[in-house]
Amino acid sequence: MFFRPSKPPSLTVSLAIPLAALGAGTAITLLKGCFGRSLRRLINKIDPIQPTEQQVVDAVNRSRSGDDNDLLTPSRVEQCIKEAAEMPVVAGAERKIYWADGYEQKKTKYAVVFVHGWGACRQECRPVPQNVASAIGANLYCGRLPGHGRRHRRGRLGGGGPDGEALIDEANPRALLQSAVDAMCIGLAIGDEVILMGMSTGGVLVSWLASLPSLQAHIAGVVLISPAYALGHPLYPALKHSFATLRLLPGNIGRRWRSWLISAIIGGTKASPALSEEHQRFNSLVYPSAALLNLLDVLWTLDTIDFSCVTAPSIMFGNPNDHVTNFRVKAINAFLRFGETSKALHCITKAEHPHVIASEILSPSTVDEISDAAILFVKTHIVPSKYNVGTQDGDVAPPAIMSGRIRSMPSGMGSFASYSSLKDLKRPFEA
Repeated sequence: MFFRPSKPPSLTVSLAIPLAALGAGTAITLLKGCFGRSLRRLINKIDPIQPTEQQVVDAVNRSRSGDDNDLLTPSRVEQCIKEAAEMPVVAGAERKIYWADGYEQKKTKYAVVFVHGWGACRQECRPVPQNVASAIGANLYCGRLPGHGRRHRRGRLGGGGPDGEALIDEANPRALLQSAVDAMCIGLAIGDEVILMGMSTGGVLVSWLASLPSLQAHIAGVVLISPAYALGHPLYPALKHSFATLRLLPGNIGRRWRSWLISAIIGGTKASPALSEEHQRFNSLVYPSAALLNLLDVLWTLDTIDFSCVTAPSIMFGNPNDHVTNFRVKAINAFLRFGETSKALHCITKAEHPHVIASEILSPSTVDEISDAAILFVKTHIVPSKYNVGTQDGDVAPPAIMSGRIRSMPSGMGSFASYSSLKDLKRPFEA
């Protein structure tokens, strides 16, 4: 008997194996995506946090044309933002309106609305919001997130700063999201259009507002500083889904498991060192680690922002070496997905603090750079020259090209520029 070599596999068989593997991989990916979306819908149904777009629109409409109890006017808005006596706030951390004409309470064409980050207050980016508003003659509203800047009642955690324990109950996810909506309402009470400015967590909140199609007619522009689209901790991608899934457990069971788990991971208390007297005075540096669950829930909920719906001219500042948030990957990729609009990305690498880069308290050396860049962008892409304070036609006569630093993006990306100096920003963006 002679050995007969087997016939080589046909072309059909040769292709079947890799095609089957490709199909199996695609099926697994699709199933994973469908399961993830289904799980997210289930969590949002059982434990809803985010207001619907219609609820946001209704709140804004009530503040503009509602009855006497809801209607916000420049003459009434100061009373509306007054802090409650039974819930004392550290002096300097309270909600505040800076009127363009001193103490004359009248509406301006534009209003700047600043939303600070987690654990901080309106002093976090001082004086950048004030500089931007002053440059265009706009009213400025600096809000205060719930539970932030609260004066101590029992003198336990905090070491002389705000009461960190208030972050557990008062800074719950629903209250944080509602505070962003309230800030929008205040902005429209003191300005015809709003320029949203957000730092860190505040950057995520204003990005959410800017992505709502029904609000886009009221939003003139967006200024983002170190937006916290994702935390920089290496465990964050896994933990955010784990903690969100535990919200499916009934009643106090889920809360107890979540609190136990985060305490087991990072300890019962989250403590950060005070870098200066003002840093300690205005920031919640010591608080129960369970309070971070509120922040994680907000970031997980807003993880589905449709950034392509952000159509207002936008500028983002950040540090690629930021260890607090994932700016290098998550924030930049999110910014690239912004809609068809003028966009500018300004990277800061020499600030004293890697995350709080626009702060007289923590990063004084970069305050002027960020202020100048933000003002120039706002004047160039958002505010007509007639509203610019101290600006005359012919003041800026930039060249036609951005000296090679401009990057022309594909259709759908809008006008985008990446630059690292104010000199480049003075040149026009390529259409």
